[in-house]
Amino acid sequence: MKSFEVIRKDFLQSIEIYINHPYKSHFLSIHHRHRDTGIRRAALLKDYILRCPNLTIMNQLIKHYLEKSRELEEVLLNLKLQYKKTITKAEIKVDASLLRGGNKHPSSLWTYVNNVFQQTKNQAPIENNLSIIKNPIFDVFLPVENISKVGNSAASAHVVTRYQDKKNQKINYFVKSLNNDEIGNAIAEVIYAQIWNYFIGDRASKSLLLLSEYDKKIIGIASKGINEFQEYKSINEDQKDYPGLIQILFYVCVLIENDFHICNFGTGLFNGKRCYGKIDHDYIVSFWDTLKYAKFMTEVPHSFQELFKKKSMSSLFFLLESMRFSPVKANSRILALGHKIRPGRPSTVTSHTMMNQIRNRAITRNNQKELEYTINDFILKTRSAQINNFF
Repeated sequence: MKSFEVIRKDFLQSIEIYINHPYKSHFLSIHHRHRDTGIRRAALLKDYILRCPNLTIMNQLIKHYLEKSRELEEVLLNLKLQYKKTITKAEIKVDASLLRGGNKHPSSLWTYVNNVFQQTKNQAPIENNLSIIKNPIFDVFLPVENISKVGNSAASAHVVTRYQDKKNQKINYFVKSLNNDEIGNAIAEVIYAQIWNYFIGDRASKSLLLLSEYDKKIIGIASKGINEFQEYKSINEDQKDYPGLIQILFYVCVLIENDFHICNFGTGLFNGKRCYGKIDHDYIVSFWDTLKYAKFMTEVPHSFQELFKKKSMSSLFFLLESMRFSPVKANSRILALGHKIRPGRPSTVTSHTMMNQIRNRAITRNNQKELEYTINDFILKTRSAQINNFF
């Protein structure tokens, strides 16, 4: 059973995320921009939640707020009388009127709070969702004679050929051929993928150097496919509640993954359990000279201090908003149009609807536990002894 303070923290965090993301609604839907009124409504609700002495009264407050009911005024009056000896009905009516305002748009305060309220009804015990993660040491070479060609893939910005493991046809490799000038970047990509593997295990796809059959020269780079991988873009909305996404979002910031679009992450099977995984690690290597001067790089120190101090979703989202692609930030409509008209490749932009869905789904006790676990695990794994055991 969740404690009162834990549930209150969930509500307060949902309000904080709403307040920190006030102007992201659709530009044609003017009624969905909460702006100053929405911020005042959120601050008022936060104040009343902080005044609640126990779970029963807080649930009454939230219930009547969500229902916009007449009984809301009575709940507000009782809460205010706890710290003010005299209060007029007119004052209470003003507060109740403000709280009853707003709409039920995906980016509204009502939606953020309702999502947490629905989650509190599920009192199932929290499991360690990340217990299945392993951090295996793996070889970085793939002999070409161990795989057989299946066909080409059109999903990538590069020419990619799909191969299968000759001994296990369930294992796929996605291979890019290399010329001599590209080998340095390929080696860097393999190292970058290894760092991902160190932190989240085989939920990050492995990158391997493809070796020619006889002289064992590097002729390509191969990405080992994730078992039954389904990209986020293709997952039905009611099938997205799997563990692992918050951990990956944290490492997107830590490892400066600026190409984390909706086709580069999704769910897969790991030890028989479906969790979130990540593929494609080449962007940072190809664009490092540009990335090191990006806005994100200049804001990292202070933003990470806030994240490690608060361990809150809002702090994580603030970092993610600085990234080029991030599921918690909607891309511009100009970029969306460009992706729609480009030939032969799928759109990888995050829509406003998808952004709101991800933000609303994020405020759960399991996700908060996952974030806390991830930060503590990161601190442990960045100790010298732990690193030496892996590499």
